[in-house]
Amino acid sequence: MLDDLFQSIETYSALNNNLMTDNLTQLKLQEALTIVRQLNKDADILLSDFSKPHKIDLADFMQKNFMFNIPNSRFAYLTGRSLTAFKRDFQKIFNTSSQKWLTEKRLELAHFLIIEKHVNPSQAYIDAGFEKFFAFHPHLQAIFRL
Repeated sequence: MLDDLFQSIETYSALNNNLMTDNLTQLKLQEALTIVRQLNKDADILLSDFSKPHKIDLADFMQKNFMFNIPNSRFAYLTGRSLTAFKRDFQKIFNTSSQKWLTEKRLELAHFLIIEKHVNPSQAYIDAGFEKFFAFHPHLQAIFRL
């Protein structure tokens, strides 16, 4: 059903940009919402929740997401915390700073990818969440003697 909706929008757009008026756009948006609601009865809950994220389990979240190269401020937001609360909670849970912990976890992942999965180091540093190879390589050599 959604495929048909998008196909109709593509058809209108391909024919003439003037056909996609504000009224037609509004109708297509309403049609899309109706379809989503039919496909998923809980869609209204998801579509209407504009609240900030609730405080979630920091340890679990970080174990699952450490490889994403995002700043601490974003990790804080995604876990429902201010940056200060994130740093405080992180220190309490992991007994180290978030930056040190992230570096260690990313190095462990990179080591696993290189040794066990035979991934090229030039790809492993990206997959492990490092931004620049020159920042990654000395750490890997020092810790894992590669």
